[in-house]
Amino acid sequence: MARIKLTAGRVQDFKCPAGSQQSFLWDSEVPGLGVRATATAKVFIFQGRLFSGTTVRLKIGDCRAWVIDSNDSEIPGARQEARRLRSMIDQGIDPRDEKLKRLAELVAKQTETIRQEVTVSDAWAVYIEDRKKKMECPSFKGSPGSCPKGGPRCQTG
Repeated sequence: MARIKLTAGRVQDFKCPAGSQQSFLWDSEVPGLGVRATATAKVFIFQGRLFSGTTVRLKIGDCRAWVIDSNDSEIPGARQEARRLRSMIDQGIDPRDEKLKRLAELVAKQTETIRQEVTVSDAWAVYIEDRKKKMECPSFKGSPGSCPKGGPRCQTG
């Protein structure tokens, strides 16, 4: 597994050879950082080994959207993200579990926001609209109570 310093030009010129499903280009500066090229895409990846011995390979992001290095602490580059992932593994944290935890927290927050914004009136209107088709009797043609099946469910008026 040859390692070279990843540069924008090397990443841009890197292609998956014909006849291969995927090809890798590994960075010499940050262990575990690489570029995976397929016939249709190129992405930055991170590969590391957990304490349990399991090898994990994570997609950082598309090479067109991520820069290799970033001086902006708000928007990390692929190298900064790979270092962050390496740090997590060194602390015994599985980055995949951390991502799932963040996603679960985000979904819970969105659900709570929606729950707080919906009024009983809104919920009732949605309920009635949803049940409307089920409450209508297809054989009802006249005034309430004239349906041969009878009962209040036939009153669509």
